Formats: sequence, C-alpha cells, structure tokens
Amino acid sequence: MSANAHQATLSLAVRDFDLQAFHDRKQQIHAAAAEIGRRYPAGNVTVTLNDVYGNISNALGEDRRAIDLLLRALATLAIVPKIIPMRGGTDGAALSAKGVFTPNYFTGAHNFHSRFEFLPVSAFVSSYLLTRQICLLAATEH
Repeated sequence: MSANAHQATLSLAVRDFDLQAFHDRKQQIHAAAAEIGRRYPAGNVTVTLNDVYGNISNALGEDRRAIDLLLRALATLAIVPKIIPMRGGTDGAALSAKGVFTPNYFTGAHNFHSRFEFLPVSAFVSSYLLTRQICLLAATEH
C-alpha cells in the first residue's frame, strides 16, 4: 500500500486453489470498494483487477497426456509420486491457460521464494533425470 494526504493505492495478489473461491475473493474486493465509496461519497474508489495467472488445475480437461507421461517417467525412475495441490509456477500456469497443459513436478528445492531458498545437488540430479526421461518417453510415443 502506498498513500499520502490525498490518495491511496492498494495492490494485492488474489490467489486460491479453488476457482469459485477465487472468484468470490475478487467479488469481496468489489464489495469492499463499494462500501468504502458509500461511507466516503466525496472520494473516488476504483478497482482494477488483472488476472495474472490461474491455477494449472483449472486448465485440466479431458486430455491427460501430460500427466500420464509424467507418471510414466516417475515410474521408470522408481520415484514415488507425492501429488499435492499447488497453484503452479507462473510459466506452467500461463502455458496451461493457453491450452498447453503443463503440470509441475519437483525441483527438490526448499524454502521457496525466501532468501533461504536452496536446492540440494541430489534433488537437482533427480529432477534432471526425470526431465530427461519425460523427453525420451515423449520422443518414442510417435
């Protein structure tokens, strides 16, 4: 938030795992702005919402080839999948929203988005091997 004596601007990121809850959160922002406008009619309240990226799962349709390929690659490397809900990385979410379903898989990193984020070399190697296996399986499908 930045503000001075005559203007205030609030920027925030609205995120949710559930698409309906995501829309509900955005509606709450509009409702809050309307209430502030009602309480302070001499002021001017505007809301600008820009969807930057959605959840990868919102793009999942009938075509599960990417997920099946990922699960096959994990199996061939004897890596037990640990499927957890996550919003997904910006690139994967953006590609998925454009019709190229791009599921996330592990990097092995810890403490994401903090100054203490790190990636053990062993996890990097496993992630590389998985990526390589996905490419090899995809290349032999045709």
